[in-house]
Amino acid sequence: MLLTEVEVEGDVANTGKGHRHRLKERFLAGVGCALSDETLLELLLTYAIPRTDVQPLAAQLLVTFGSLHGVLNATHAALCAIDGIGEHAAVLLQLMGAMGAARTSSAPVADDDASLFPGVPVPTSLPAAIERVDTGREAVTYINDAATVGESSAWERHALPGGTGTGEQRSERHALPEGGGLSERHQSKNPHAAAEDGAVTEDPLDAGETGRGETMWRATGPYSASNASKAGLLPETELALRAYGRLHDLDAARRALLDGGLPQRSRSTRAVIVRTIVDRLVAWHPPAWVCDDLVAAAQDGSAADLQLLVLLHTVRQDMLLYDIVQRVVWPLWREGTVAISRVDVQRYLDGAVPRHLEIDRWSIATREKLAGNLLTILRDGGVLRGAATKHIVEPVVSTTAAAHLARLLEAEGVPQDDVAEHPDWAIWLLGPMRARTLLAHARSETVRVQGL
Repeated sequence: MLLTEVEVEGDVANTGKGHRHRLKERFLAGVGCALSDETLLELLLTYAIPRTDVQPLAAQLLVTFGSLHGVLNATHAALCAIDGIGEHAAVLLQLMGAMGAARTSSAPVADDDASLFPGVPVPTSLPAAIERVDTGREAVTYINDAATVGESSAWERHALPGGTGTGEQRSERHALPEGGGLSERHQSKNPHAAAEDGAVTEDPLDAGETGRGETMWRATGPYSASNASKAGLLPETELALRAYGRLHDLDAARRALLDGGLPQRSRSTRAVIVRTIVDRLVAWHPPAWVCDDLVAAAQDGSAADLQLLVLLHTVRQDMLLYDIVQRVVWPLWREGTVAISRVDVQRYLDGAVPRHLEIDRWSIATREKLAGNLLTILRDGGVLRGAATKHIVEPVVSTTAAAHLARLLEAEGVPQDDVAEHPDWAIWLLGPMRARTLLAHARSETVRVQGL
């Protein structure tokens, strides 16, 4: 039996200081249209999953099925294949999708284009229910049964330089009004259908028209808890880069990975991994040479360089991870302390709450898992060692990796004279003096090679 409203309210004290209660209050106050799809899905999941922070699960569902529409129209088997989704939650999600489909079958639509992606309004028992559906050209908001076409959405299409367009749709954190915000930069993608056997038939990156987007050099906006369900993924990233280097086509590489190119048994798990790799290395519209360097490191067997480059871009594309490096790992290293644990990360999170109020909505369990995974990402990147007890270690940075970062910073707009002073070198535990030495060696090697 699904949880009643009374049962859910009884869990308020155990779910992130009343976060569930605040979600419902904001919804009932009529600000549903200001809530992101992830926040709406999170609120819905609280009615089926007690005493658990469901925000990471809501984010994973959107990544796996591509959109709120895709989640609510997935098959029972596909939903239950997601870790954390049980029988009750799957039934509730399917029920919402079925009721939405029944109600919109005869509902008027304000624009012909909007009918291509019909809305999924929730039952009237949840007042002011809304869903935003993106057609790729204009954002359509469904409030109860009325469809309205809003201003042009902030979605973008992009492709890996040199590859086939993906048709991916992406929302920046500032694109939506406040009220839940976005926990990831890839909040919604194209809708996906699910096969009867539970496999996702359409995967995280849909083939589509090629487009251009402005390079987003580093993450901005609020902290994200997305890494609570992700680790370093270095072996998977190497397989992905090799697949792209071999096929020279992003869509073909994606399908190869999903069709068995990754070792994970579950297709839905492989889909989440592919989505994560794309977000870290591709979704920010990198210049072609960035992808070329990554592929070359993977193909040439330069394991150390690949490790450093993947860490560099992973950290730069996650605000929280970047700050953990700059405000926790780097200061400890500079003072001569090499031991580091989850406690150090938790202490930073506690102190950062006044500047990042989004942290306050994460449960204790989410913070603990996030702290562990952030350290695991850094360990996989070569700047930490150890399992339960981790120690900071300085990686061996090659002139090739140093030249990549220098070129990245200059392309971002950092003056050449200031490159060695940039804090990004701290990702590899390097200060300005070491950076200048590496860059001098890199320039010497370039001159020597050009002279051959």
